[in-house]
Amino acid sequence: MSDTPIDFSPLDPLGDRRHFEQLMQGLHRAAAPELERRQLSQSIWWQLFAWRRPFFTAAAAALVILAGTAYLTIPTTPANEEKTDNLALALGVPTEVISWSVADSLPSTAQVFFPSEEN
Repeated sequence: MSDTPIDFSPLDPLGDRRHFEQLMQGLHRAAAPELERRQLSQSIWWQLFAWRRPFFTAAAAALVILAGTAYLTIPTTPANEEKTDNLALALGVPTEVISWSVADSLPSTAQVFFPSEEN
C-alpha cells in the first residue's frame, strides 16, 4: 500500500471549463423538445385530452354490457297481454297487486295480506 495520494483531477468535469460548457449546451439542446413536451403534459387539460380514448373505450364497453344485460333480463311477453301484466312481470309482484295500483277503489284487508298467487 502506498501513501501517495491518488490524483482524481482527470475525473473532474470542470477541469476544462470550455469543454464542460459545450457539453452542457449540447445536452440542453438535445433535451429541449422533450422538456417542452413534458411541460405541456403537466396541464390538466392536456391530461384530460390524453385520456379521451381510454375513457370512450371504457364507456362503450359499459354501454354494451348494460345493453346486453337489459336485453337478456327484460321479459318478453305476448302482445295480447295487458300492460299491468307486463308491469307485474317486470316488478316481480302478483298481477292482482298491480291491478290495485291502477284501480279507483282500495283493496280489502284480506286482499292485501293474502293476495292470490297467479304468477
